[in-house]
Amino acid sequence: MLRLSLAALFVCFQLLHPAAAADPARGASVDAEAWARGIAAVRAGAPAEAVPHLERAVSSAPDHAGLRLDLGVAHFLADNDRKARFHIDAALSGRLSDDAERLARRLLARLDRRRVWRTRLRFAIVPQSNAAQRSDLREIRIGNLVLTPNETDEPGTALSYGVSVTYTPRFEDGWRGRLRLGLSGEVYENDDWNETSAALEAGLTRKRGDRRIGGGVLAREHYLAGERFSYDRGLYATYRDRLSRRTRVSARVEAGAREAPDRPERDAGFGSVSVTLRHAPSPRWLLSGGVSASRIDARSEAESRRIAGLTLGVTRAFDGGWVASLDARLSRERRDGPAPVFGERRDETTRALGLRLLNRDLTWRGATPVLKLEYEERAANIAYFGYDNTSVSVGLTRSF
Repeated sequence: MLRLSLAALFVCFQLLHPAAAADPARGASVDAEAWARGIAAVRAGAPAEAVPHLERAVSSAPDHAGLRLDLGVAHFLADNDRKARFHIDAALSGRLSDDAERLARRLLARLDRRRVWRTRLRFAIVPQSNAAQRSDLREIRIGNLVLTPNETDEPGTALSYGVSVTYTPRFEDGWRGRLRLGLSGEVYENDDWNETSAALEAGLTRKRGDRRIGGGVLAREHYLAGERFSYDRGLYATYRDRLSRRTRVSARVEAGAREAPDRPERDAGFGSVSVTLRHAPSPRWLLSGGVSASRIDARSEAESRRIAGLTLGVTRAFDGGWVASLDARLSRERRDGPAPVFGERRDETTRALGLRLLNRDLTWRGATPVLKLEYEERAANIAYFGYDNTSVSVGLTRSF
């Protein structure tokens, strides 16, 4: 019943408000034939068949808010909720009529209500110049003593993977439950470099208008080289809001305890806070920025630390379906006490720059190929802990 009512609503919207929707006559850059085929497929009750045509239409004019809304509705009717939300949000950053904006907001509200299961998968092959993130020093000088490291920088290729499943049952008065399971990691030819992380979160969220507040409990385990490295348990709280049609804000706070079975000096209490702001000047552009701060209070002063971070990002959609994202990260980490052997407190700054490319018109069995290039560098007052690493990631992502 919901699908039929929304399909009827979409047809009425196209018939009564063509100015707010994609009108091929308004711009030579719009792929009018693809748009017409997509709209015809939606009106025929085949939204999944409409999606490829409307994707091509959007690729021909990424700035056209009406096209974005048409594609978002088609994805909604085809049960592609994540893509529907992405394109409807993008449409709201452009010029829409009042009726079109009301439709967009109604669709976003229904997206929030109808979906209770979400799954995300990603796989990638990641060649790296310094897979273990080691210094390139061939000797270490401590006072008058000169040491030769057993291991230094070495290239390697990882199979990177991630899977998450989220269950959000609906309750009354805007309340929803939230249960999320996640597994991610990297597998190398050298088993000593393998990493695996598992996470569980359980809690509640409450939505009022565009504002959503939530919280719950968390548990995380981290494995290195197949051995349990650390175990976290604690609490989390989240906040999300839409400040305007073009701007959204989100925040997250965590606090808990960490256990390191083989390294008791790393047992610690931890706390963190992060805030992210996203602004879409137009359907073609997305700007983002974030700040974070965390504190780890370990048994050992050498393992206790404060970390502050800054992230900046820009995403642009190009004609032809290409989407490029440029992200920059900066973090500063300072330890409380001197590092063993070196006798000096660690003070490190990590910088990273990444470029991500995809083409929305290219898919394989519903998955989107993604290419990512990244350079990361850590500058350390103790040179042994500094490194640089260049990586190339070629992979697939899919949400359903």
